[in-house]
Amino acid sequence: MNFLVGRLTSRFREDVLIAVSVALMAVSLLGWALTPSVFWLLVVLTPTAISGGTLNTLLSSTLTKAVTPQEVGGILGLSASVESATRIIAPVLGGALLQQVGTWAPGAFGAVLMLSVTVYVVVKIYNHPIAAALREQSVAPAHISASD
Repeated sequence: MNFLVGRLTSRFREDVLIAVSVALMAVSLLGWALTPSVFWLLVVLTPTAISGGTLNTLLSSTLTKAVTPQEVGGILGLSASVESATRIIAPVLGGALLQQVGTWAPGAFGAVLMLSVTVYVVVKIYNHPIAAALREQSVAPAHISASD
């Protein structure tokens, strides 16, 4: 996944990739809620795996850039702890939703959750003043003279 993320980050900024990854995961999870068969479930969950791996790599990279070099180990440890907690909570909650509501419920719940995260990412991260300044820099026209 690092190979893919490396190629993507050479073409797009990380804030844009984070927003797109979160939105792709939300759409894919919604597909889970609407899928009619196991075959189509496998098809619609493929983007979930891709966006999850991409997002994990991007978040680790972004977190390490957001702290001082002395804090990198601590922030990565905290990030790994939160990720481990989600790997405990999600299967328990998903199993309960499957049993109590139906096969569509984990996908619908995940889609609503990730849609909320998408809104948060766009409002708080994508529209952050630093990200806005980076967008302005990348849009600014380059000076090209006729003699070049």
